[in-house]
Amino acid sequence: MNSKKQDQKVSREEFHKRRQQIIDNAKAQIDGVISSAKQQVADISKKIEDGAQIVESSAIEIEKELLKQRKTAESKNIDFSQEILRKTVHLISLVIPIAYIFLDRETTLLILIPVMLAFVIADIAAKRVAFLRVLYLKIFGSMLRKHEIKKKRVLLNGASWVLISSVLTIFIFPKLIAIVALSVLIVADIAAALVGRKYGKKSFLGIRRKTQEGTLAFFVTAFIVVVIYGIVFRMPLLYYFAGLFSSFIAAISEALAKEVLRTDDNLAIPISFGISMWFVDALCRYCWQIEFIKYANFFLI
Repeated sequence: MNSKKQDQKVSREEFHKRRQQIIDNAKAQIDGVISSAKQQVADISKKIEDGAQIVESSAIEIEKELLKQRKTAESKNIDFSQEILRKTVHLISLVIPIAYIFLDRETTLLILIPVMLAFVIADIAAKRVAFLRVLYLKIFGSMLRKHEIKKKRVLLNGASWVLISSVLTIFIFPKLIAIVALSVLIVADIAAALVGRKYGKKSFLGIRRKTQEGTLAFFVTAFIVVVIYGIVFRMPLLYYFAGLFSSFIAAISEALAKEVLRTDDNLAIPISFGISMWFVDALCRYCWQIEFIKYANFFLI
């Protein structure tokens, strides 16, 4: 009897001993796996950091090279052929006022606001995320202006400002004014840039990189845009006078935007044009009970 109890006790001890060995082996294996995983994570992190430093260095080198090209260039600006390419891309924005002719304000803003936010976020990311910055500079570097290349200050590019000004203009102004103002921004700004770069000789009001020829081209082109819309919508004579005055104000605003007003011309142009048109309409309605904005509602949604 005692022998049987001793055998059972020995068997129980062997079982506990074997179980403990299994547990210890399992712990050792788990510790080994965890240690290996930590090492792999550390190696991956190191590779990522090294890769990020390489990409960041590459972005800095590309930025320095582009700024060096601008500094050594005679005009300290982008090449004229790149200016043409930049303005061709800018011309695509004309789809905004044209589409707005056929859409109501709510629908247009419902489309434009998400697009604007996406462009602004992508614009900021392209200046802060090294990989995106390298890609951005390699693809668009030759078209970028000096302030758009520098990383020290996050300044939005022209495309972002066009979308921001489009949203604000459509939200603030009556439909006719918004359509004409945005069309003036796109078409007249292109004319001013190309004529000013190609034929500009005389400085306008002593403003750096603004010429009389470019400003005149803006004014003439802006009024042509006003006339085209006036013919299409069969507007009264008052509309053309308001458009002539507003084209002049917008031309001055375009010239003063960066150096004096300290804002982007893509924002200054449509806002100044819209305020001027609205002012003339309100003044004529108050003084002589005549207006043109309400007349345009017959032709616009």
